[in-house]
Amino acid sequence: MQIAESASSNFLMQHPTTLAAWLDELARRHPPQIMELGLERPKRAMQRLGIAQPDPQQTRIVTIAGTNGKGSVAMLLARMLTRAGISNGLYLSPHLYDFRERVQINGNVLTAADWVAAFNTIDARCNTHELTFFEWVTLAAFLLLGRRRPKIWVLEIGLGGRLDVVNTLDNQLNLITSIDLDHTDRLGSTLDAIATEKAGVMRRGKPTICASPLAVFKPLAQQAGAQLSQIDKDWRVQQQSDRVHLEAGDWQLQAPLPAGVQAHNMALALLAARTLALPALDAVLQQPDWLAQVQLPARQQLVHWNGIRCMIDVAHNQSGIASLAQRMAQDFAGVPAVAVFACLADKQPPANIAALFPQVHSWLVADLSGARTQSAAQLIKRLQLPGAMSLSDFSAAQLQELVGDGVLLVFGSFLVPPLVRKLLGADS
Repeated sequence: MQIAESASSNFLMQHPTTLAAWLDELARRHPPQIMELGLERPKRAMQRLGIAQPDPQQTRIVTIAGTNGKGSVAMLLARMLTRAGISNGLYLSPHLYDFRERVQINGNVLTAADWVAAFNTIDARCNTHELTFFEWVTLAAFLLLGRRRPKIWVLEIGLGGRLDVVNTLDNQLNLITSIDLDHTDRLGSTLDAIATEKAGVMRRGKPTICASPLAVFKPLAQQAGAQLSQIDKDWRVQQQSDRVHLEAGDWQLQAPLPAGVQAHNMALALLAARTLALPALDAVLQQPDWLAQVQLPARQQLVHWNGIRCMIDVAHNQSGIASLAQRMAQDFAGVPAVAVFACLADKQPPANIAALFPQVHSWLVADLSGARTQSAAQLIKRLQLPGAMSLSDFSAAQLQELVGDGVLLVFGSFLVPPLVRKLLGADS
């Protein structure tokens, strides 16, 4: 034991010096697959770090819980705030291509040195071996946001809500996206059980805008003392071609629907902007046509990687994949397609996934590395994809030949798009 304590002490004096080294060290100490929910550990660490609840007169916090669309809603709201000239900090999880995407100030990522300094601070002041990987990252995000003091913090909840580390901070506005079966081993096996965990971010006297019609949210809001505004009851949204029509009481708004964004997610971001009741935001809402040019990364995003037309999406559960299938049927009917898919072992994609994409003539399944992954062979067997092949058996030239003049559909885990982009030599 004395040797272990000495080694730990020596390590604390020798922090990793680069962000890549820090991420490797965190993965070694606290494997990302270990998801120990609870608020006591991070609260103890926050006391040691001096992280206090921001003054709501100076800083307003918006938290976003739910199953699907959290990242989309968070990015849309942050872009509205930036457009309005309102200083904002955005916290996302996970990242797509670059770890630094997880914290953005007015749309800009911070430097690797900023992250290194935050991790060094946590390591010096806290009993870091009790913190999970996600708690490390979230506390670092709190430090980074606190030092820059943006007026609005937009925080994406990682898992669940009630026991997620983001929930250690009180919010002034809470958003809940659609609810689906996901992380059932942690959150419960029914939609109502999952909704109950998500509702744990509600705050007494504060508004919650909910894009799920589940009836359970009403008694949960009453119990929490939150002001609930719920889809199909207090507000309604319709998609009309590439526009959304939103009605909330006597307030109506028509706005462009960015490609790849679902109507209820767009409506949730618009309602959040209105609820914040900031004059500059109100002015942006009065002239929303700029939203037509918004493209969110890997949300039904059409890109060209080394001459290959690619549809990129991070849909990995049933409702997200169903939405992607609808988009493919609409925009690429009759166009031959090749699909690259993979998901983590604890995700629940539809069993009939191949039937949802009739234009796909070849399925490739990626081998993912890291936590909670499964091999391509395991996933092929699980999804009953006869004739599916492993992506690792293909070179860039072979993949280009297979796709030809068609479209490459890249979807599933956040780990899949970077893998394909790198294979095609489009990584930057």
